[in-house]
Amino acid sequence: MDAKEIAEEIRLGEFWLAANDMGETLRLIDRVPVKRTRRDYHLDLIGIVASYCRPFKTNNRKRVVGREVLATLSDADRKLHDRVSEIRDQDRAHSDLYEGRVSLGPKGKGIRVRTIKTPEGDALRVILSICWDFRHRTITRRELRRLRGMARKMRNQFETASQEALLAVIVRRAKMGSAKWFALGVDGDAKVPPIGRRIRGVW
Repeated sequence: MDAKEIAEEIRLGEFWLAANDMGETLRLIDRVPVKRTRRDYHLDLIGIVASYCRPFKTNNRKRVVGREVLATLSDADRKLHDRVSEIRDQDRAHSDLYEGRVSLGPKGKGIRVRTIKTPEGDALRVILSICWDFRHRTITRRELRRLRGMARKMRNQFETASQEALLAVIVRRAKMGSAKWFALGVDGDAKVPPIGRRIRGVW
C-alpha cells in the first residue's frame, strides 16, 4: 500500500474508535441510577467525561478526529461541550488547582493548637482539627440528558464518516488477498495482538 492508502485506513480506524467512544458514553450515562449520592454521581462522571472527550483531544498522530463534528453543534450544545471539555482537562483527567478548588478550615468548634516537645526537647506547635474541602465542577442531570443526545448524534456522524472509506478499504484488501483479520494502516496480513478485551463490530 502507498502512503495515501495507509492514511485512508488509519482515518477509518480513528472514526470507528470515535464512534465507540460515543457508544461508551451512552452506556455509561444509561447506567447512572435515578437515585445517586453526590459522591457516587461524581465518580460516574469521571468515566462519562473521559469517554465523551476522547475524539476531541489531540491523539498520538497529532490530529483531532472530531474537529469536523464540532462544527455541526448548535450554540447551546457547543457551550455544554466546551464546559465538559474544561471539566475533563482541569477536574477529571488532571487536577488543576484553580481558584477556590481546595479550602482549609476548622473541624468542629474551631482550630485547636497544642504545643508538644520533640525528642530533642524543642517546643513544637501542632495544629489539630483541620478539614480539607475539595471543589469539583460538575454537570446537572438535565445537562447529562442533553449530553446523551449529543453523543448519540455524534456516534451516527462518526459511523457515517467511516462508511465512506470502508468500501474502498475492503475492496483493496480483497485484491491484496487479505482474508483474515488485519490491522488497519499496516501493510499485509499483520497479526493482530490480543491486547485486552477485543470488542467486535459486525457491518
